[in-house]
Amino acid sequence: MWSLKTKPPAKPPADGFWVQRKQCDGYRRDNNPAFMDLVETACSAVNRTTRQIYTEFRISEPGGSYHYDGDTGLMTFTLADQRRYHAEFQRVGTWVRATHSFMWTWAKSGDLAQSEASRKARAHGVDHDMAVLTSPMLLVNESDSWHICSLVAYLSELPMIYRAPVNERTTAYLALEYPVWEN
Repeated sequence: MWSLKTKPPAKPPADGFWVQRKQCDGYRRDNNPAFMDLVETACSAVNRTTRQIYTEFRISEPGGSYHYDGDTGLMTFTLADQRRYHAEFQRVGTWVRATHSFMWTWAKSGDLAQSEASRKARAHGVDHDMAVLTSPMLLVNESDSWHICSLVAYLSELPMIYRAPVNERTTAYLALEYPVWEN
């Protein structure tokens, strides 16, 4: 086991969701069956709608770009042919590849806009005793970061998930409303 006072491992000690211990500086693996069932349900539903939206709006096609505006909560996608569409987004959290640490948006200091969905997930965790949703920091692999994002989208009835690099180290995970064409 490692602690917050020592250098974290290059990845979680094993697959799964690792939550901060409240009484010490370490982490523990959370195997809550109800949480795992909810993740499976959420991933199935949100992955299906995300794939449909990615196909309909050609999100993965080469030559396109995106811009997200943290002040307005609006993500704009521009296709190679210059057609544009936008979607409102909710911030789920950020993941750092080097440490495999995931920080919930609700856990960040200040009044961060577009955090309603992550706060709703935290409230669900409190109501249903799901530590992964109430621990400010997690140790997870990249795949489980997507799972967390899917779960937040599912709980907030948002049909799409997306990730965007913040910098070379950090990736932001977002849950989005259904996109709307601009032209």
